[in-house]
Amino acid sequence: MLGGASSPDDFPLLLDTHSEAIQFESLSMMLPLDSQRIWFGALIAPLAVPLYLVSALHIHGAFQARSPRLAMALSFILLIGFAWTPLAHAGFYFAGETFRGVLAAPTDAQGLLIELGNRFANFFGVFWMGSLLAASLAWTGVAVGVALGRSDYPRWAALLLNPVTLLAIAIGLPLALPRDLAVLVEGAAFNIALLLAFLVSTVLLWRSAEERAERAGA
Repeated sequence: MLGGASSPDDFPLLLDTHSEAIQFESLSMMLPLDSQRIWFGALIAPLAVPLYLVSALHIHGAFQARSPRLAMALSFILLIGFAWTPLAHAGFYFAGETFRGVLAAPTDAQGLLIELGNRFANFFGVFWMGSLLAASLAWTGVAVGVALGRSDYPRWAALLLNPVTLLAIAIGLPLALPRDLAVLVEGAAFNIALLLAFLVSTVLLWRSAEERAERAGA
C-alpha cells in the first residue's frame, strides 16, 4: 500500500498545484500504485488482528513469572496500541483513494475532494498517533522491566527491545538499502522492526525455557 514513490513531476496536480492544501504525507507513496493493490494492502492490518493479540500475550508471558502486575500492564498497553493500529492502517485507503480521485475530477470538484481527503486523513490520524504513543510507552516499559530483571529475557536484551532501537531500525533500514529496494520497504519499516524484535524475543524466550527445563532436570 505504501510501496511506491513519486515526485511532483509525476503528479503535478496533487504534489505541486495542491500540495499545500493536502494534509497527507504518505500520498506520494500511494499515487503510483493501482487501486487493487492499495485495497489489498489496506486489508492486511485488519485481517492480522489475531496476530496482534498473540503478540501482546507473548510479551505478557515473558514477564508473568517474575512480575505479574508489570506483565498485565505492558500487555494491556500493547493491546491498546495494536487495537488502534489496524484502524489507522485501513484509513490510508480512504484518504489515498479520495485524493487520487482528484486526478479525474473536474476543476470545480477538486477542492471538495481534497477537503474530504483531509478529513479522512485527520480522523484516522488520531488513531495513528494514539497507537504510536501506546507502542512507545509499552516498549519503554519492556526495556525498563528487562533491564531490572523483571522478565525471562537476559538483561542485555533491553538494548534491543526498546523504542529507540526499533525507531533506529525503521529509519536506518531504508537508508541502508538500494533505492529500488528501499522504496518497497520504507512504508513498512517500523513493521519490519517489530517483526525483528518479536523474532529475537521468541528465540530468547525459547532459550530461557530450555535453560529452566535443564535446571529442573538436573
